[in-house]
Amino acid sequence: MMVRVIALSLFIAFAAAARSSPLPEYPFVYVDGAADRDVPPTNVQLSFEINAVGKSAESVVSTVTSASASALKVLLDAGVQTTDMDASEIDKKPKSHWDSSKQQSVPDGYEASRSFSVTVRDLKSYPVMITRLFALPHTTEFRTEFDTSEKQNIEKSLMEEAARKARESAANVAASFGMAVKGVRAISEEPFPFVPTHFGFSDQSRFAPAPLAIMAPNERTLTALLVPATINVKKQVHAIFELQ
Repeated sequence: MMVRVIALSLFIAFAAAARSSPLPEYPFVYVDGAADRDVPPTNVQLSFEINAVGKSAESVVSTVTSASASALKVLLDAGVQTTDMDASEIDKKPKSHWDSSKQQSVPDGYEASRSFSVTVRDLKSYPVMITRLFALPHTTEFRTEFDTSEKQNIEKSLMEEAARKARESAANVAASFGMAVKGVRAISEEPFPFVPTHFGFSDQSRFAPAPLAIMAPNERTLTALLVPATINVKKQVHAIFELQ
C-alpha cells in the first residue's frame, strides 16, 4: 500500500508540474534575429552640471548663477532653442568632515550645483559650442548621447531584417531535425524569460547597450565629447515557432 501511495503521489506531482509548465505544449523552436547599422549622427542629447564650493551659501549660489548665465549664452550662440533646454533649480547643501577623533562633524562651507539637459539638433554648431562649454569654469560631469533623426525609419528596416533572419533560422533548425515550421506563435523584442529559465541557461542579448560618452568630475577630456563618425542602431526580435 505504501508503494502505491508513493507512486500515486509522484504521478500527481509530475502531472501538476506538466500542467504548470510555462513551455508550449506543441513542438517548437525558440530563435532570435538581429540586425544593426552604422549611420552618421544628426543630433545629440547633452547634459552637464555647474558646481561650486565655498565658505558661504551666498557665494556658491552667486557663482553657480553667474556660471549658468555664461553657459546659457554659449547655448544660445550655438542656436539651441530655449524649448530644447532644461535646467534644474540650484541645489545648495552644507559640506563637512569628521574631526580626527571621528566624534564631531566639522563644517567646511557650502556646495551648490545645477544640472542642464540640452538637445542640439544641428551638429554643425556643436564642436564650437562644446569647446566653449568645456572651457567654462565650474562645468563638470558632461554626458552625451548622439542619435539620428532617421532612427524610426532605420529601426523599421532593421526590424524587418531581424525578423527575416529569425524566420530563416527557425526554418533551418527545423529542417535539420526533419521537421518544418508550421507558424509563429509568439514574437517579442525582449527575450521570453521562461524558455532559458526552464532549461537552466540565461539568454543574453548579442548586442551591448549603446555606449554613452560619460565624463567623471575629475576627468577633463574634450575628445570624448566630440561628434563620432557614426553611431550604431540595432534591433533584435525573439520568436517562438510551432513545428510540424
